[in-house]
Amino acid sequence: MVERKARGKAAKAKPRAKAAKKGKRKSAGRPEIKVTAADREKVEILVGGGMAVEEIAAALDMAVNSLKKHFGAELKRGRSRKQAAMLEAMFKAGVGGNVSAQKAYMQHSLLATADDRAQGTVEPTSQPRAPRTYQGKKDAAQAEAMTAGAGTDWGSDLDPTPPTDVKH
Repeated sequence: MVERKARGKAAKAKPRAKAAKKGKRKSAGRPEIKVTAADREKVEILVGGGMAVEEIAAALDMAVNSLKKHFGAELKRGRSRKQAAMLEAMFKAGVGGNVSAQKAYMQHSLLATADDRAQGTVEPTSQPRAPRTYQGKKDAAQAEAMTAGAGTDWGSDLDPTPPTDVKH
């Protein structure tokens, strides 16, 4: 220990208490968030129901940044997972004979298809495509030769059909 003079007398230095490590405080600030499986499920349900992140944070009584930190994965995939579960349940109920579920499933399907078409991700399927026919090089050249003079000054001079009024 280091000795020091205090008011003219030699005194021993008092040992200092070790500083608390950051994040280990027990008394200051809010208590640490303990995430449970029920909380994760709740966030997925709320996000799947269309709630905004700010509303979910308010419902769980936490800051938006804390919600994003502890429930980031649920915020990203929650909507897709819960919508998929609802569609699956709706489909099963429809197959079981529930007409309301059948109508709701078909309505959802039609809306999704219309949305895809509006975004240009899916081509309209109202008219079937004509099958493509492959034209080889020789066939393409022959087709071009048949119409080579059309719309030019050469016109009939390049007509591939032989004249019919030629006398020999």
